[in-house]
Amino acid sequence: MLPQFLTDQYPLEQHLFLIPKYSLRLIGCDPESPKTYTLYIWAAINFINLASCVTAELTFGIYNLSLDPLTALDALCPAATSTMSLFKMISIWMYRDEFSSLMERIRVLLLKQENSEPKNQLRRELFTLTTRLSAIVFFLAICTTTTFTIRPLVSNLFRYLSDLDYAHEMPFKLM
Repeated sequence: MLPQFLTDQYPLEQHLFLIPKYSLRLIGCDPESPKTYTLYIWAAINFINLASCVTAELTFGIYNLSLDPLTALDALCPAATSTMSLFKMISIWMYRDEFSSLMERIRVLLLKQENSEPKNQLRRELFTLTTRLSAIVFFLAICTTTTFTIRPLVSNLFRYLSDLDYAHEMPFKLM
């Protein structure tokens, strides 16, 4: 019932960094992906999108801080998180060669160790556990983002269909 990469039968050498590499590939920052124009364009689109959202959220939060502190903090909290994501994205992009060599070095060191059956079994169990936990974190992040985005839209639709007054509330507080 589980996807193959979450089972014990998945190849051991592919378990290592599976979910982090997948998530980095989604935003165009996987250091081991072939360097193509498509990758650069995709990474630039993601960077520009995130940078513009950070700018808009920070502007809204700072502007409204003295007018409506609660609404301002509602914008500044995701702005802080997005700023950290932007910082991480820039860091991974700038140091992608070092990051790639570090991942390769860890892979070599882990797979170079003694290959006795008990150690291989323990390694397989730990790699599978790590992949499963990473997949859970990734899945919950997607659920959180989806819920955060859809909640105001569903709330607006419900208020509209119930003939109640509603504010055109959007998921993000932007300016």
